[in-house]
Amino acid sequence: MAYFPPYIDASGLQIPTYTDIENLLISNARSIFGSDIYLENDSQDFQEIALRAQAIYDTMLAVQLAYNNRSPLSAIGAGLDSIVAINGLVRRGQTASTVSVNLTGTAFTLIQNAVVADTNGNLWNLPSSVTLDAGGLATATATSQTSGTVTALAGQVSVIVTPTFGWTSVTNLDAATPGQAIETDAELRARQQISVSNPSQALTTGMIGALYELDNVTSVQLYENDTNLTLNYINGIENAGGYPPHSLTFVITGGNNNEIASSIALRKTPGAFLNGDVSVTIYDQFSVPIVVRFYRPIQAMVYVEMTIKALNGYSSAVGTAIKNAIANYLDSLVPGQAVIISELWQAALAADPLPYPVFSLLSLEASTASGALSPNDIPFKFDEKAIGDPLNVIINVTT
Repeated sequence: MAYFPPYIDASGLQIPTYTDIENLLISNARSIFGSDIYLENDSQDFQEIALRAQAIYDTMLAVQLAYNNRSPLSAIGAGLDSIVAINGLVRRGQTASTVSVNLTGTAFTLIQNAVVADTNGNLWNLPSSVTLDAGGLATATATSQTSGTVTALAGQVSVIVTPTFGWTSVTNLDAATPGQAIETDAELRARQQISVSNPSQALTTGMIGALYELDNVTSVQLYENDTNLTLNYINGIENAGGYPPHSLTFVITGGNNNEIASSIALRKTPGAFLNGDVSVTIYDQFSVPIVVRFYRPIQAMVYVEMTIKALNGYSSAVGTAIKNAIANYLDSLVPGQAVIISELWQAALAADPLPYPVFSLLSLEASTASGALSPNDIPFKFDEKAIGDPLNVIINVTT
């Protein structure tokens, strides 16, 4: 294309390319100094023109970025942070995973600044001071030293890294509660779109938007049964205990129970039954108790095993990329969403570097139980959330 002055149309701010700018400067130089001026790549005059063209183009890119940062749909980074602040939103930072651990040893042993580890090698910090009771037992919450999604199944946190005299063992009876990575631009945009429903005091969209604004709430699913019957399925998602008549069933990941209950109680529709196995009593301005119920999702680890044929250029780094791609796909699923085998294939193949394939995928199986794999899709109940771990992705390589 020929050079054109920047302009704004229905598609936004349009700017010329670097080549367009460079060609304009070359044309101007020839009109000033004559058409016989030497402007090949090895000339000093061309080098000076190229530097000016780059500076002009960089300035236009900065202007375009500033223009795009006016809208949450196209803003990025700090620009997006400024835009969503209008909606009262702040980008969520990284949080660490936590796990409840049982400690055993000699009665009244004082354990200070201790560190434990799981069988995957992840380190977890205990509270600064833990004292075993008269029976030599204590329960404490351990926090992962690494922020983001760090998983540990029941029984995996079992290694004492900092021994203390009188302290003999550590274990976890339940799986860890995974932390979250820093919120991406795409996730923040999605939350901003939901947040515009927050002023609603009765609509379900307003309830969902308000819940997403609570600290550490990472996932909200709402199933509304507006019939006179108990339903087993809503939107194709099964609840073994049933969805009661005229009820709202929330499945919420993360957040504080009392804050969640207060938010739901403020916005729930009159007469709607709140269904769930977590029960919190909230008192309104007249001291009337309101019982708020909701569900917490069960973290279900998914095991994946695949066989690939290594092609020219395959390396262990590619295998690591495949494992991470599979784990990221599983972590992106919401409670109740089935694991689709074909989407696992897509996630694995997307890790193949361009411009040419370095492996071909021969087979792929998955399951929620190691050693019981299946090539079929894995259904999840409404209160189950699939989570991934690269260590649970096995790649068999054949040549």
